[in-house]
Amino acid sequence: MEKIILLLVLILSLVGCATIKPSPTELESDTGYVAGYFSEYSHRIIFQNLDSGEKKVLYFRSSEDLYISPIPLGRWTVVELHGSTGQSSMTSSIPLALKTIIEIEENTIIFLGSFSYSKPKYSPFNISSGTSYFDYPFESFLSDLESEINTPPGMAFKPLRRLTM
Repeated sequence: MEKIILLLVLILSLVGCATIKPSPTELESDTGYVAGYFSEYSHRIIFQNLDSGEKKVLYFRSSEDLYISPIPLGRWTVVELHGSTGQSSMTSSIPLALKTIIEIEENTIIFLGSFSYSKPKYSPFNISSGTSYFDYPFESFLSDLESEINTPPGMAFKPLRRLTM
């Protein structure tokens, strides 16, 4: 019985890892994408479609490289932001720059920003804490995109749109 439980735990952990896909090196022209830098830890961003209410979870592996993920076309907003070290996880507040409407269109890559977390601190009560950091290096994004990714002709690269009153 113990072997069966261990086997199930192993299978479930492998299935969980399989959802984290590497960034594509070639992009399709009829798809919309989001991109960002996700250093030190794995990240999970939950988007919500503003028209249908549908939620979409995107996983980004820890990497110093630019990471790009396809997302369905439409109007989206970020509703949750998580970081994970494998030993602990942290839900962080959403940076003000991400509190906006993200218009995903064909042939477009929207740059989300650069995300990182401080090393978690553990307490005797098994509670961990850390700090999340957000930066918006749009020029670095454009430079890395040109050197690392094969983009189809006509692909647009856009920053987040700031909400105004």
